[in-house]
Amino acid sequence: MLLLSCLFAVVLLILGYALKGDKGKHTVHARRNKTMAVNHAQSINTFASK
Repeated sequence: MLLLSCLFAVVLLILGYALKGDKGKHTVHARRNKTMAVNHAQSINTFASK
């Protein structure tokens, strides 16, 4: 019975974590936008130094 209760608690914790709100910082779209912003900033810096 104790083992079953622990298993149920673990499953509930995993379900709660899965349903937690996503902030979107580590999604594919956020990483792509960050990479584009870095590339844009580098291109601005290279033009400014000339």
